Amino acid sequence: VIVNNVAQERRKKKIFTFHPRARSVVAVPIRRHDKVAGVFVIESGRECAFDQEDRRFARTLSNQIASALENIEIRRSIEEELRIRKTLLDVSTIINSILDPSRLYRKIMDILRNTFKYTSAALFLVDESGKYLILKAFAGLMDHKVDEFRLKVGQEGIVGVVAATRKPLIVRDVSQFPLFVPGFKGAKSALAVPIEYHGEILGVLDVESEKLNAFDETDEQILQLFASQLAVAITNAILYEKLESLATTDGLTGLFNYRVFMSTLEKEVKRSRRLKHPLALIFADLDNFKNYNDTYGHPQGDKVLQLFAQVIVANIREDVDIPARYGGEEFAIILPETSVEESYAVAERIRTQFEKQSGEKLLQKVTASFGVAAYPEDGKNAKELLKAADTALYRAKSLGKNRTCLARDKKNVLRKKEN
Repeated sequence: VIVNNVAQERRKKKIFTFHPRARSVVAVPIRRHDKVAGVFVIESGRECAFDQEDRRFARTLSNQIASALENIEIRRSIEEELRIRKTLLDVSTIINSILDPSRLYRKIMDILRNTFKYTSAALFLVDESGKYLILKAFAGLMDHKVDEFRLKVGQEGIVGVVAATRKPLIVRDVSQFPLFVPGFKGAKSALAVPIEYHGEILGVLDVESEKLNAFDETDEQILQLFASQLAVAITNAILYEKLESLATTDGLTGLFNYRVFMSTLEKEVKRSRRLKHPLALIFADLDNFKNYNDTYGHPQGDKVLQLFAQVIVANIREDVDIPARYGGEEFAIILPETSVEESYAVAERIRTQFEKQSGEKLLQKVTASFGVAAYPEDGKNAKELLKAADTALYRAKSLGKNRTCLARDKKNVLRKKEN
């Protein structure tokens, strides 16, 4: 466009000039990819200062500007890709160094929020049945209780669809997605990608936004690259957890094993000594277990041990008390911050409930005997405490079994079993 008389044209329509004394103007579009990316303008203080030759010159300059902008965009794109790849490499180093699953899941959320700037993110893993996705970690405000949030694969939520199809999915408006299950408060758009390892679906990574159409193909590519790194880290963490479990728990009952029990007892005694807090120890032994095992066979004997372990776990404090299979049909429970009276009540609860449940669920009713010792009254160290609880258990056996004895009852002033 050439404007030879700015003042005259201004009377007809609005014309903007950069210089207040401009009298004539030549303007040409800067085109990129068949779209106008800008306008190149030349102004003059003289009227009729430009002709067709000037317009061609301006067009040549605008083409050069377009090429320069293209080069700048390419360079920025390359720099951004290099930045993303470096970030992903750094992230890979970090996540692959974490073997504890809970810590790993929290770190994944930190990275999504602080490094990739996604304000709402969630990690779902497929359960052992392969039918449900369980929420393991999230960043942002959730509409659900975390420990109750699970989605059915292929039937519920964006992540359920992604887990079933194993393909990433951008939902530009969640209100238009029939299977959408609200997770984050105010979410309007979402992006979810599968986490796969050697052809196996491990879970789904989900990010959501309060804005419509917040995610594009670039976000999808970044999240897919991140998910491929997560697959290795998550697999390693789960494997490590299983190996740790094998090293610390009894394979049959799921309780802690002898090694963990002994080391934990030493630590808890030292802790109680330092803080001057109470500590109790319960020893338990199944009555006539050998006869039951010989009569009905080892598989049925295993069921007895498993049922007893279940009753123990149901009657102690989760993440506070430490239940263990001491060996064979012997069990032990460490009860921190617990008086001898409280620990006696726990033992009696386990004893009576096991007696009742064994009669209902096993081929024959089985009972158990218990010995209870307390720190520091019955033992000044772990060894003495063990001996005191074991002696109390032996006394319970000697007095007819299916009862609880306290280590402090030195003269057989015993707690009789309750009818």
